[in-house]
Amino acid sequence: MITNEIQSDRLKLFRITSEQLHSLVVAGSELQFNIEPGWIENQNDLDESLLYAVDDPWWLPFLIRLGDGSRVIGVCLHKGPPDESGAVEIAYAIAPNYRGRGFAREAVSALIKETRHLPEVTSIIAHTLPERHASSRVLEHCGFIRIAEIHDLEVGPLWKWQLSVR
Repeated sequence: MITNEIQSDRLKLFRITSEQLHSLVVAGSELQFNIEPGWIENQNDLDESLLYAVDDPWWLPFLIRLGDGSRVIGVCLHKGPPDESGAVEIAYAIAPNYRGRGFAREAVSALIKETRHLPEVTSIIAHTLPERHASSRVLEHCGFIRIAEIHDLEVGPLWKWQLSVR
């Protein structure tokens, strides 16, 4: 079972409900906490989560808050349940004002730690643009290996990364 809150050294990742997700995506509401501008880069990830989260809790995102609970600085999520081989995809984003401080690496590491023990998960995958940048370095630091270059119909070329957990 996926936990609803993950604690790391400096961050709290808390899973929002489908009602809170609806408020964020449809109404643009900031709920009961401050959200840093630019906290998500790809609105499509939240739109997709909203579409499927009602029936499947794997789609509910974790908002990333500073440990003192003062501000939401990003998001990380599973992009659905594990596939038939046990691979589950993750995505993440950190607001521009908080980049370069290790928060993405810390959030991804915390999400991996919670995900890897789930019996249905055999590997964790992620995708990045096909270039060396902060996101690819985060994945490398967390133990991911680049396994392929793929073509996404909406985005174009992407690198596919994998972390085996079994």
